[in-house]
Parts: sequence; C-alpha cells; structure tokens
Amino acid sequence: MVMLDPAVEPKNDEVDSSSSPRILCQTVNPSATSSPPRRLRLCMLGCEDNPPYGPTEHTGQLFMELIVQSLAECDPTTTWIVSIAIYRVQQGEYPDDWNLYDGILLPGSFAAAYDTDPWIEKLKHVIQNEIVAHRRPTLGICFGHQVFAHSFEDGQAQKYPRGSRAGRYAMTTTPAGAALFGKQHNLYYTHGDMVQKLPPCAVALGTEDELPVQAAAYFASAADAQAFPSANKPYTVTFQAHPEYGVSRDLGLDGTLRRIFHVMTDKELIQKEYQVEKEQDAIESFDTVHRQSKEAFIASARALGWFP
Repeated sequence: MVMLDPAVEPKNDEVDSSSSPRILCQTVNPSATSSPPRRLRLCMLGCEDNPPYGPTEHTGQLFMELIVQSLAECDPTTTWIVSIAIYRVQQGEYPDDWNLYDGILLPGSFAAAYDTDPWIEKLKHVIQNEIVAHRRPTLGICFGHQVFAHSFEDGQAQKYPRGSRAGRYAMTTTPAGAALFGKQHNLYYTHGDMVQKLPPCAVALGTEDELPVQAAAYFASAADAQAFPSANKPYTVTFQAHPEYGVSRDLGLDGTLRRIFHVMTDKELIQKEYQVEKEQDAIESFDTVHRQSKEAFIASARALGWFP
C-alpha cells in the first residue's frame, strides 16, 4: 500500500524545501537481498487539483502504485526506495533545484494545453527551459503529452475531432513504437484533446486514423529522432493514454477511471449509452489492461533510464 511515510523521506539536503513539496515514499522489495537499496527520486508537476483525477496527492498515489508494481515485476531481487515530490503547478509550485531528481512526471489535467491561462503559459516555459534545455528524463500523460508537444513552436495540440472519449482502446504502435514497446497495447483513455503535430525532434510511437499521435518520444535533435532506435534513447516519452488507471481495481479503475466516466457523462462530454458500454468493457478488460499498462510503463522507464 502506498503511504506518506516520513521515515523514508529524502533528507533535507536531497529535496527542495523552500517550495515544501508533498512527498510520497515507498520501499519496493524490502526483503530482497541486494545491498544497499537503490533509489528513484522523481518530482511530479501536478496539473489538476480537482477530483476525480486530482487532488495532486491522489494523482501521485496512482503513479506511485504503477512504479511500485512495475519495479516489483521487472527487478524483484533489488530493494528500491521510491520517492515522488509533488508540486502543484496550478499554484505556481516548482522545484528550486531540478538536479535533485532522477526524472519528472507530467500527468493529466482537465485543462487544455492550448488554453492561455497563466499557469499553462508558465508550464510551457518551464518545459522548454528546464526539461527540454537540460534533457531531463520525463514521462508525460494525457494533458502532459499534449502540453509537452504544444510547448514547441512547431508542435500542436487541439481538440479531438470526435469530441471526447473514454475507456479501453488499443495503442497501435508505429515502427518506432514497436522498437520500444514491442507490440500493440490495450490502455485506458479519458480525453477530449490530442496532439495533432509533433516537432521534428520527436517521433510518434503510436497512431490511428483520427488520433495521429497516441504516444511520442523526444530526442535532442531531429537527426536523433530519425535515427531511433539505432541511436540515442529519448529523454521524454509521452502517452495520450493513462497507464496509471490500470494499477488496481480500487484506486485506478473504480477510484479514478469510473468516476471520470460519470463526470464526463454529467457534463455531456460523452453519451450515457457510450458510458455504460465503455465502462462495462473497462471492467471486463481490466486484467489485460493492468498487465499491458505495466508493460508500457516498464519499457518507458527503461528508455528514460529510471529502471535497469
């Protein structure tokens, strides 16, 4: 179970204290014989304060559970201490020292990447000047996927042409995506926007007719992007899907995805008949999505250098 555990929080000289981030910590494989434990220190730029995807602590718990389950599966003989420092970017919170972290989580939001709210404009500036400029390993999800692309002058996020959709869909991999993920993945989605165009330094990892960029990888240059997978690994991987919804039936499926289904129906973003059909499919397909969400995340974490 994910806990807020001060006993295993990073020491004061290991995290930014001036912005007072909320810290989630958990030990993975505590009985493993490896010594000393390995550490994974991430910061999450939480983009949604409102439930059911927020508050940011809830979002952080979704990602912590995804990381813990994935590490336990792919590296069971090593003890890991995982920490996530949560910053609320809608409130203007950011790290003072980005070098304290091994990587960045850029999750979803009910906002749109092309909106001109001050916090979104600042976030795009931070993406370019802190993440892109320094090639910081980053995982972007849904809004994070969209705003990362939209932060580039030649990238574009826009409304999804069919309105909004939710539930299980297949991520059909491109040749570059097949090299990273190996196969098609069934993942959970909730979105009304999409990435229409990537900058030259990025490649699409998944695509379909009306969703041209289901996932993307970003590189230091356009030449590196074109040379993938034979050349350098990406510094950022982004998904339109939400692998974190697949972590568990209680936290991810019932506690988040199904609640978002009902919010989308209440706001008339999706039709009731569609909601009932896709919600039932999400329940019945959970075991498949759970497994393939972890597979997609493990592949991404390895590409970003977070996992061995």
